[in-house]
Amino acid sequence: AVLCFNLKPAVSQIEFTTPPSDVAVAEGSPARFDCAFTATNPVSIIWLKDGSPVTPSARLTYQVNNSLLVDPTAPGDEGTYTCVVTDQITAETQERSAVLVFAFILNLFISSPESITVDEGETVLQFCVHGGSVPPASISWTQDNDIVVTSSRVFIQTSVLQHTDPPQVTSTLAISPVEQGDSGSYRCIATNEALGATSISEEGVITIRAPPAAPSILQHPSDLIVAASQTATFTCVSSGE
Repeated sequence: AVLCFNLKPAVSQIEFTTPPSDVAVAEGSPARFDCAFTATNPVSIIWLKDGSPVTPSARLTYQVNNSLLVDPTAPGDEGTYTCVVTDQITAETQERSAVLVFAFILNLFISSPESITVDEGETVLQFCVHGGSVPPASISWTQDNDIVVTSSRVFIQTSVLQHTDPPQVTSTLAISPVEQGDSGSYRCIATNEALGATSISEEGVITIRAPPAAPSILQHPSDLIVAASQTATFTCVSSGE
C-alpha cells in the first residue's frame, strides 16, 4: 500500500499589534518599549540597540509581555531599539524600531514679545521664538498671566523648526481688530510635555489708544446787538478732533 500525504508548506504570519514607539524621558527616568504581536507559529524574540543584541541586566530587562524596560536610564542609553521576532519554523523575521532620547528644555527665548502702542481697531502681531527643546516644546501665550484663548479675533500659529538642533519653536499671536480689553502684558510659555518643565519669555506690553472723541460744540455763539462800526465778537467752544 502506498500512503500519500498532502503536505502544505508552513505559513508564517507575524503581525505587530503594539509596536515600540519613540520615547523621550529625563535621564535617570525609566523607559519602556512595547512589542506586542500575533503569530501563527512559535517565535523567538530579541531586542537590539543600534543593531547589537541587548544583554539583559539589572537595568535592562525583558518583560513577560515581550517589552523592554530600561530602568533607570543612564548615559549611553540613547539610540535606536529594535524588536526582532523570528518564526521558529520558517525562519522569517519581522522587526520594528523606536528611538530613545533624553528630554530637556533650554531656558532661553531667542525672540520675545515687544512693547507696542496701537490704535483701537488696528491689527496687532506679536512673535516669540524658543531656543530649543527635546521633544519640541509646545507654546502658549498669556495676557496678564492668564492664558490667551483663540477666538474670531485672536489667532495663534506655532511651528517647529526641525532643521535646528535642538528643535526651536516659533509662535505668532495675531489680534484683529484690537479692543481696549487687549491691553496688557504678554508672554510666551514653552512647555516640554515629557518633563513638565517650562521656559517663560520676557514680557511685551500692548497699549491700546482709544479713538479720538467726535467733535462737539460745548458753547454756541450768541446773538449780539452792537452799534454800527463797533466790533462784534462771537465765541464758539468745541471738543474732540
